[in-house]
Amino acid sequence: MINTRSPYYITAPVSTGTTSVTLTLKINNLTENSGLSAPQYSLTKNKPSATTTFLDFEISNMIRDFYDYTPIFSPFTALLDSNDRNVLQLNYSLTYEGSGTDITVLSTDVFDGYGYYEEGINPQVPSNAILLSNDYYIINKNGFFNIPVYNDGTHSSISVDGTPYTLSESTDIKSKIKNMWLNCNDFDGTVQIEIGDNSITLEVQDECKYRPTDVLFLNKYGAWEIMTFFKARKESIQIEKSTFKNNFVSNGAYSTQKHSFQDYNKNAREQLKLSSGYVPESYNETIRQLLLSEYVFLVNSGNFIPVNVDNSSYQYQTRIIDKLINHSIDFNYSYDKINSL
Repeated sequence: MINTRSPYYITAPVSTGTTSVTLTLKINNLTENSGLSAPQYSLTKNKPSATTTFLDFEISNMIRDFYDYTPIFSPFTALLDSNDRNVLQLNYSLTYEGSGTDITVLSTDVFDGYGYYEEGINPQVPSNAILLSNDYYIINKNGFFNIPVYNDGTHSSISVDGTPYTLSESTDIKSKIKNMWLNCNDFDGTVQIEIGDNSITLEVQDECKYRPTDVLFLNKYGAWEIMTFFKARKESIQIEKSTFKNNFVSNGAYSTQKHSFQDYNKNAREQLKLSSGYVPESYNETIRQLLLSEYVFLVNSGNFIPVNVDNSSYQYQTRIIDKLINHSIDFNYSYDKINSL
């Protein structure tokens, strides 16, 4: 499995008689297959010296061109495939010139995730197959939540409060990440999610004073995750403009109803600040992944609104120092208010 926001290295061992190695990449986005015909990339590296024992190819950036970051949505509680090109498959081969045994690797799953530096090279998905970093979440009674699962055939079902949903293997590449999409209005109290010997707990919260906002983002595993901000939502607008000074004197006179300073090229971007409400300290990891995400949306009943996280730095919170933990994040809508496309 490959996470393409971190470097992924394919290593070709070379022997004394090797002169060069060619790496061929075939990227699939629809149906799994074992073919290498019509590859998207073919790269050749020459052996630089007689003492060289291996050649490394870094491939992540080439693969990332093939994603299409379209979020999923269902108004009902359901188990969904990912959308097309949210997940990819890679076949590759190493072909040797001079001496060496050719190598072919087929059907490697590819997600647009990443690993932290401390996790080492070529990081993998969690062993429990749930593509979330915490085991406890507070969810919005009047909103939605998603539980992404790596569907590699290890597990046959996922259970939601005792109701099983079948995890079926398929040759459809988009089914490699299954999404247990919850309409939270179907549940009360706590919801127990189980897959194999692993489980996560969801606490359903009904916010009476504020209008909660569900934020969907691509997390470190390349899967769609939702965090709900339950408390105050503050919106603002930032104006951009140019100004010139008019000279409209005509025949020694001017009109007092004309602008001496005229604005033009005026547009704006709107911002919002969201507050999470009190959450466990484990949410620091959720916040970290939200801050690092390149694709963030507000969930608006299937109409996803693209936003950008505006925070360039953030102070994590701990229960020892901060007592009650409440996260406030700044967002910019990722478009001009006046359509300027």
